[in-house]
Amino acid sequence: MLAQKELQLVGLQEKCETLQTERDNLKRKLQHLKSQHCRELEEAQEKAHAVMQQQLSIQRQQIEEEKDQALNSLRTCLIQELCSLKCVHWTEGGTATSLCRQRKARDLELRRLQMSMALEGHASENSFCHQTFAIPQVQDKADKVQECIHD
Repeated sequence: MLAQKELQLVGLQEKCETLQTERDNLKRKLQHLKSQHCRELEEAQEKAHAVMQQQLSIQRQQIEEEKDQALNSLRTCLIQELCSLKCVHWTEGGTATSLCRQRKARDLELRRLQMSMALEGHASENSFCHQTFAIPQVQDKADKVQECIHD
């Protein structure tokens, strides 16, 4: 019985050693799998980060292009409005000034003609002395009208 128990003990010790060896092998495999998994996880994270950075870069570029287009469009619109306003101002101001000057010049010419006709009528009716006195007054009025035109 002792021999039998020793045989059982030796068998159990061999099984224990086999189990310990198997356990050690499983630990090494598990450690290898953990390391491999960690490397794969790191690689996947790096790839995901690179893809995300690339997508962000593309989005930034698109946003920058859209911003540039919007600014150029706004700049063009503002330039057109400014030109339009300048044209209107120039046209209105220039035309108005021009028309005003033309009107004043025509008014002056009409007054001169009226005065001239009035003087001719007075000259035939009045003496030469009266006519000589009226001409400087008419000329003074014509000069005043001319000054108004230039102002």
